[in-house]
Amino acid sequence: FSIFDLVEYDYYILLENLLKNKDFDVNKVILYDNKKDKKFEKTAIYVAIEKEYLDVIKLLLTNEKLNINCVNKVTELNFKTDEWNDDWYDDDEFRFRETRETPIFLAIKRENIEIIKLLLSDKRSIDLNCLHLCVYKSIYEDDNENIDSTDAFDDKDDYYTEENYGVRKYEKKTALFLAAEKQNLEIVKLLIENESIDPNVINIIRDQNLQETDGNDDYYNITVLYYLVSGHLHITLFNYDKGLDFEIMKLLLSNEKTDVNIINYLNKRDYEGGDCFIKNETALFAAVENECVKKVPKLDIIELLLSNK
Repeated sequence: FSIFDLVEYDYYILLENLLKNKDFDVNKVILYDNKKDKKFEKTAIYVAIEKEYLDVIKLLLTNEKLNINCVNKVTELNFKTDEWNDDWYDDDEFRFRETRETPIFLAIKRENIEIIKLLLSDKRSIDLNCLHLCVYKSIYEDDNENIDSTDAFDDKDDYYTEENYGVRKYEKKTALFLAAEKQNLEIVKLLIENESIDPNVINIIRDQNLQETDGNDDYYNITVLYYLVSGHLHITLFNYDKGLDFEIMKLLLSNEKTDVNIINYLNKRDYEGGDCFIKNETALFAAVENECVKKVPKLDIIELLLSNK
């Protein structure tokens, strides 16, 4: 049995005995490629979180050699997920997703509070501020794209520039950004109260549609605070609760490290003559701009930001 098998099938006692071997590599990367529609590079702790095996996670955390910040890579083709809005895509397209993420990011995706608390309480220094990569692509069959294109995006911030794609989305975001995106107050509170958190990390979102009609190319370099103040910038595909956003803003501002004066960068291009602009603005400017167009402005967010010292 490999460590992958022991974790995958919850063979606790066998795993416990294996971890007693001081020469055993608990961080060994498990490689898998079915040569069709899925390949991954995962570690044991990542798989345990995927399976939500709490006892196995606790056991792995007892190993002093465990790398709690290991990056895991998963590539999938033709997958089904609620992260897509199915009305946007046709049946003659296939879908590609590649993620590179740490164990804490996966736990937040699953919104498993027990696992998140376990990871945050570990004596090792957990990196809450790294950017996690997620690339989505919707590609037309008649573009003759090589479907095994797992290296279509590199590790740089530059976006892949080939022009034979339909819809694609590129994200680099922190654990805190994901928690705010999910509007999970409990998780945001756990993260914002952690002494290692940096609430001012710039997250990168690029949303591009290269179809001939209604094309767009939107690029955002933004903080979590700006994302919430601006009303999610149409990035989020699910409905969101403005009241929860306000509570999350209050949590962010409760951390003295949160800087309300950071300049956020937005670049929007519409191929069909719609809104095109480049903006460099603070969260307060966005809040004022949002309320100025309303017949009955609400001042709660503006007042909240102005109260920050």
